[in-house]
Amino acid sequence: MKNLPNAIKCPPRKPASKLLSLLLCAVGATAAHAAEMVPFQLPYDDSSENIVSLASTLTAPAGSMGYIHAGPDGHLYEGEEPIRFLGFNVGAGSNFPQHEIADKVSGRLAKFGTNIVRFHQLDFGWAKGQRNIFGVNGSDTLELDSESMDRFAYFVYALKEKGIYTNINLLCSRYFTSADGLPIEVDELGFSDSQRVGMFYQPLIDLQKRYAKQVLSYENPYTGLTLAEDPAVAVVEIYNENGLVIGWHSGYTGRLRSKPMPAVFEEDLMRQWNEWLLDRYGSTEDLMRVWKVDYADGAATNLVQNGDFSNGTEGWDLSLKQGAVVKARAVSDAQYGHVARVEVDEPGTAGWSVELRQALALEQNKGYTVRFKGRADEASHMKFYMQEAEEPWGARSLDHHIHLEPTWQEFEYTFLADKADLRINFSSLLSGGVNYYFADVEVVPNTFPDDQALEVGNVSLYLSTVSEQALRDWYAFLYYLESTFYSEMSDYLKNELGCDALLVGSQVLFSMSTIMAELDIVDTHYYWEHPKFGGQGWSPENWTINNISMVNDPELELAGLGVRRVYGKPFIMTEYDHPAPNFYSGEAPIMSAIYAAMQDWDGIFYFLYQGNNDTEGWDKGYVSRFFDYSPHPTKMANMILAANLYRRGDLSPNDIQVEIPLSQSMEQELIFQRRPGLFGTQFYEIPPELAFQHQVGVSLTEDAAEAYPLVFEEEIVASTITSDTGEFVWDRTNLEAGLITVDTPKTKVLLGYTEGDTVQLDGLAIQTIREKNWQIIGLTAQDNKPLVESGRMLLIANGITENTNMGWTDENHVSVGTDWGEAPSLVGLVSARVSMEHEQPIRVWALDEKGDRVEEIAVSKSTEGRYEFTIGLSIPTIWYEIAAQTSERN
Repeated sequence: MKNLPNAIKCPPRKPASKLLSLLLCAVGATAAHAAEMVPFQLPYDDSSENIVSLASTLTAPAGSMGYIHAGPDGHLYEGEEPIRFLGFNVGAGSNFPQHEIADKVSGRLAKFGTNIVRFHQLDFGWAKGQRNIFGVNGSDTLELDSESMDRFAYFVYALKEKGIYTNINLLCSRYFTSADGLPIEVDELGFSDSQRVGMFYQPLIDLQKRYAKQVLSYENPYTGLTLAEDPAVAVVEIYNENGLVIGWHSGYTGRLRSKPMPAVFEEDLMRQWNEWLLDRYGSTEDLMRVWKVDYADGAATNLVQNGDFSNGTEGWDLSLKQGAVVKARAVSDAQYGHVARVEVDEPGTAGWSVELRQALALEQNKGYTVRFKGRADEASHMKFYMQEAEEPWGARSLDHHIHLEPTWQEFEYTFLADKADLRINFSSLLSGGVNYYFADVEVVPNTFPDDQALEVGNVSLYLSTVSEQALRDWYAFLYYLESTFYSEMSDYLKNELGCDALLVGSQVLFSMSTIMAELDIVDTHYYWEHPKFGGQGWSPENWTINNISMVNDPELELAGLGVRRVYGKPFIMTEYDHPAPNFYSGEAPIMSAIYAAMQDWDGIFYFLYQGNNDTEGWDKGYVSRFFDYSPHPTKMANMILAANLYRRGDLSPNDIQVEIPLSQSMEQELIFQRRPGLFGTQFYEIPPELAFQHQVGVSLTEDAAEAYPLVFEEEIVASTITSDTGEFVWDRTNLEAGLITVDTPKTKVLLGYTEGDTVQLDGLAIQTIREKNWQIIGLTAQDNKPLVESGRMLLIANGITENTNMGWTDENHVSVGTDWGEAPSLVGLVSARVSMEHEQPIRVWALDEKGDRVEEIAVSKSTEGRYEFTIGLSIPTIWYEIAAQTSERN
């Protein structure tokens, strides 16, 4: 590697304060049987005060202590006290509920410990007939709709009154169109592509400023304050999930998908590219010298053998796998003479089942251009990429989704060969019964055109891949544009609009840590086992999930989030979910709360509370979409445990901070190398186990010039991971039956598979009665006292979740298509023998869906002085109240 820093060493682990152990012991005879599924649905409008409620832990109204601000320690504060955010997204039409719905939802959110709501996709435009901030079915996005703004403003007010702060997203899902006064070519772009253009094209930047002014300068009639001056508005996000550098990595920036950027935008970008290069190099002569590139000298040699198919398919390899039945032959074509025809009878089952390919001998770090023509008998999708010609067969340099039509199209891409032995691949030819055609395939070395010059201002964008240094400059240029955009928008929001809310740019993963750290808060997103769509787009019919629990994750994916954090800056995760219909999705609040607490983050926002339109679906009574938390009984119930573990701070941050040095130049070098796992632990070569044992994050510095690759001397025991505080243990001995335990004075949790064993924590023993069951069992003090002294405790116990009559497509439970079933949702009933220490005698009650007492459960006292009771044998519930007999509620 070039310009990489010195090795750093992780200090030895501090002795654990406690060690948890899984003890096998017999607590009476048990019978092994499958979990019973019982109906249990939490009312969408319940805000009743009882043992479940955390509403009293919020400071109401939100903002009464002034604006949320960052302290010198890099964490968030409400007045003089530190604050952690635990909240939800609301999306699309749910941003605009009727007033009575807003009141009910605000009360329920407060009950479950929510202290912030992220207003996401206010500007969405993909669903006709649904209300967005511009109205219903508006023709442009220039003016805000008065009815939408009134509903939105009232929702902000209703939340504020309950002690719940607001996070307002600006650019999310807006469809810019020519009706907004933009060039008509903008209509050729999808919303994501147009938003990338909006990071460098000034008319689009100006539209974003106009929108920000309209929203933030709106005077809320229910508070008497504009949104910009309301301290209950804690966070404003500029740009959701987008960026120029990540666009380049994804094959978008420069050329959007498979077609050139419309000329009006390309010319503007090229103008800025030439101005930037001229400022850096001063002349074309100096540019060419540094880039190590010459003018073209004669016609370029095509490195593809038989690229015109005049010798049939000689030199080409047709690779068939997974039962594909395909033929490839050369045929005559009236337009192009000889062309290749790939006849797909049976496409196979994987993207690589059918590939037409050829190995090439290239020069490493040299730039090339690939050109070809393509069509299909009917509209079809495929992939085109340059791939390593030997193991590990990685897709390199180029990776494009292509849409073929019955008429011929021309394709052209430039790339830098990061390996000498690459092969050209026409892949994912998956339309059965369709013929694919290819013609005039060529790969030629890039040279500097003799009609281009910096002095004229016409150096092509695509010369960025003419050499290694040219590509480095291209990344630096994109970095400059992205940084300039956020600087301009931040200055406008703070100084022109007077917005004192904390600002987020975009998310690390979609932008660079060093750029995002220039704003007030660094942010990221994460989804466990996100649905995969077999067709194009978000097909409601054609999708699958991997239906597994995170406790069985062999890759420890959560660890990758740690290195997105920047020490010294508040760090939040504004989207997190384990999407339905995953049986185990109720673990989402717990897993995220555990990791965020150990890493000492500042906020978690679950995606999403509700994403329906403005009038329907709040009281549906079952889970009918991937992401909705509101109707999901175990996700919502487990929010109580998450709030106490994380927001209250029951689970301590890991003691040791592992700091990874990072500078702007180092980050650009890592991006240039296209490390796998962009912005994850692999990006920095960190053992993922380390990110559970200690805190991890990047430390921004310009002095760590020699720090990579990182070296960690601490021994990693992969089968069991214990945090350096000893409060967290992940038993990974059996990767098909993992178990996580959390043992703190105020909250104790077990999550995963117990095999019918007894789990022994400090002062608490739990033996599950059903063997090989997955469950979550958590005991937490609701009066903020140690459990052994607490007078008000809540025991939450739940298993897998699904709906009544859910239409699983196969025995592997990977999809339900559009058949999500019906109400009510069903929860796996957890049966267990509980033995706990307490200073006083206790009483236990099973609770109903609101958390009110239903039936008292018998409690006995063991010879060792522990109080013992059994849950889940007769009463179908997922939570229980435990009260010391000296408490007022017994």
